[in-house]
Amino acid sequence: MKMLKRTIASLFVAALLCLVALPATALAAGEHDSHSNGWTEFTAGTTTLSGGSYYLSGDVEYTGAESITVNGEVILCLNGHKLNLNKQHISVGSGASLTLCDCSTGGVLTGGSGSKGGGVYVGGGGTFTMTGGSIAGNTAESGGGVYVDEGGTFTMEDGSINNNQVTSGGGGGVMVNKGSFTLSGGSITGNATSDATYGYGGGVCLYGTFNLSGDAIIQNNTKAGATDNLYLGWQTINIAGPLGESAHIGVNAENVPRCFISGWSDNMAGENPADYFSSDGDAWDIGLNADGDVVLGSLCTIITQPADKSVIEGKTATFTVNATGSEPLSYQWQQSIDNGNNWTNIASANAAEYTTGKTTMDMSGNQYRCVVTGDGGAVISDPATLTVAHAHKPASDWSSDADGHWHECAACGDRLDYAGHMRTVENEKKATCTDEGYTGDTVCSVCGYVIAKGETIPATGHSYQDGICTVCGAEEPAKDEETIPATGDVAPLACALAGIFGIALVVAGLHKRASL
Repeated sequence: MKMLKRTIASLFVAALLCLVALPATALAAGEHDSHSNGWTEFTAGTTTLSGGSYYLSGDVEYTGAESITVNGEVILCLNGHKLNLNKQHISVGSGASLTLCDCSTGGVLTGGSGSKGGGVYVGGGGTFTMTGGSIAGNTAESGGGVYVDEGGTFTMEDGSINNNQVTSGGGGGVMVNKGSFTLSGGSITGNATSDATYGYGGGVCLYGTFNLSGDAIIQNNTKAGATDNLYLGWQTINIAGPLGESAHIGVNAENVPRCFISGWSDNMAGENPADYFSSDGDAWDIGLNADGDVVLGSLCTIITQPADKSVIEGKTATFTVNATGSEPLSYQWQQSIDNGNNWTNIASANAAEYTTGKTTMDMSGNQYRCVVTGDGGAVISDPATLTVAHAHKPASDWSSDADGHWHECAACGDRLDYAGHMRTVENEKKATCTDEGYTGDTVCSVCGYVIAKGETIPATGHSYQDGICTVCGAEEPAKDEETIPATGDVAPLACALAGIFGIALVVAGLHKRASL
């Protein structure tokens, strides 16, 4: 019993030690539940952030004469407060990493200034990650909010970069100079550049790598008062993951028309890029070309799609497309014989209208579409389907039943020219005093089909008056005088009565004799 108690106690102690030894749940960079353990308060005189976690316990106005330098891996939590950089900025150099977060709301990095990066400067080999808070109200010659220099990396997951100002260069919100910028959330809005000639990218000026995903927004930024959000230069946007429903980016670029996005088909197949991107100032169209690439330029637009056609074997079929875009437009009709799985160009079919040769039955089901190409790329029309019916060979004689008549196709048996019967009455005959009549047969006047047989009508017989038939005028036949006594001659009647009386006497005598 004692041994059992000791064993249970040992197991309990071991389990308790295991629980104590378990590590705390890991938090993502910048995430934390308090500032009590391992956090250092950032103060007005903090000039260097060295390998650790810092937080603001209240609004702070920086008093240093030089920029705040980041060494090692640093987390800076704004904690819902304002850090006024007082015309300096935070510098993240080679090998250093800064994560800016805000575990509360309303935290802002503001009041900064510098030739490169009014809020944060990211040098070569430096890494800056923003998961919350705001970088706002900063001023620089280039990169009003953040400047990412060659070899530097900036990742923005959330938060906002807004209302920053650039005086002479580009990138009112963010300037990427041969560095890397990954944007997966947050917003870059209300930033501005002042120089109408060189102030490219009121929101973001990109001369480096740009990876985009999530619900990112770059909108309402300006260059010398005109809409100017994301300036791509000669760069492209890499779609690194699906874009959220709220994502929207205004763009402008050099060398337009051209493709300006990669990775669209991998992450956004079936989506319309114009739902997520717009051309600043509506200068260009945005859409997919024939190869599925996202294009910025004067795109073609299909106004009228080709329509399905049905023809008789041996006839031709004509398909038409109506498109608009920067002239000149070119056309290439294509054909598919496997329900649209594969398409081949049709030789010499290079106009807005295409007419087939004489159709055959094996062409039925083929599909046709047109690739229309303009300055900004190509668009593909919807497919149209061809239906070919065989050429009927109607019989010369009518076929019929109780409901109607038709010419039957000798090849397929189809009922051609079908119609209901046209009723008429034939062989009608009226009855006379001496002859039978006939109501007549109901027949179709077109095909001769007997719809209903007639009936016999009995003879009516004579109707004499004064010896003449009132119907037909025939004379009444004379009566036989030998058999019919004349009026007043009673001799024959007396003879007949005498004969009858004699017979009666004989019968009575015979009856009396029998009774004796």
